[in-house]
Amino acid sequence: MAFQSGRFVGFLERFNRTRYHSHYLSSPTSFFPFPFSTLDDQPSPNPIKNEINPKERFVLDQLSELLPIPRNSSAPNPFRYSENPTKQVAEFRAVDGFLLPEEKLRGVFLQKLKGKTAIEQALTNVGIELSLDIVARVVNTGNLGGEAMVMFFNWAIKNPAIAKDINSYRVIIKALGRRNFFKFVMEILRDMRMEGVSLDLETLSIVLD
Repeated sequence: MAFQSGRFVGFLERFNRTRYHSHYLSSPTSFFPFPFSTLDDQPSPNPIKNEINPKERFVLDQLSELLPIPRNSSAPNPFRYSENPTKQVAEFRAVDGFLLPEEKLRGVFLQKLKGKTAIEQALTNVGIELSLDIVARVVNTGNLGGEAMVMFFNWAIKNPAIAKDINSYRVIIKALGRRNFFKFVMEILRDMRMEGVSLDLETLSIVLD
């Protein structure tokens, strides 16, 4: 360690003699009767940006031998785009874990997917254990349009956990009626008739209200 320190000091002395002009301070008020170094203020006639001159390269070579500091070291950027798709999926899933089931399902319609097949596949990929209560929360909250609400319900009704009965259809009819989507209410009533599901008094009152 002492040997390396001696080499380092000796190197700095040699570098100082080659790069700096030494002279004695001539001021009568000076208390420092020893050489004082100043930078050479003469500008380079043709400065070249981002180019290391031979003296600076020599300095870097010497420092790299004396000090354990890599030249090309750089601090990691925490905001750099990750090129690992597996890591990205894991990060998305971590964020997705904070969302409620109905928020995840409604989020599918925010992706602006084209086509019924693509939307239904995306809903399936959400991986929610569906229930009639979750279906009700999807159509009763948020800002889905009438077409999106009907498309979601038609996907949900195919799930074995959602019975094709009046209770399920009442949920979507009530949600559509509350938002004055009467065109889509009539579409659901036609689907009910095709499925052989009859209106009950409670659902009829919702339609007539």
